Amino acid sequence: MIETQEKSTVTKVRHLNDIKVVLDYPRWTVNPDYPLASETHEQFMARKEKSLNYWAAEINEFIRDHRSRDAEQVSIDREYIDVCSACGAAWEPYYQTGEPITCANCGEAVQA
Repeated sequence: MIETQEKSTVTKVRHLNDIKVVLDYPRWTVNPDYPLASETHEQFMARKEKSLNYWAAEINEFIRDHRSRDAEQVSIDREYIDVCSACGAAWEPYYQTGEPITCANCGEAVQA
């Protein structure tokens, strides 16, 4: 008697990949988001770095002086990644004409 081994099926699973605290600077400060027409990328990045360093120093002062009533926005930024439920690798389905869809990493059949 020949035994047939049935392949297991896998699904796409969403995992939390990274999490950060984000502190958005107020838009009324010197806005380093857009380069000036006359500056190179390096000049723009240097200006942006200088502006954000200045703003970060102001935030540190704000934290030390808790009596300040300036509004700052703090949020949590979550980054999710889809992974295979069997192998845990990044989700990448493999499509081949006439064949069932499988995980490109482990080769297990994808659950319909």
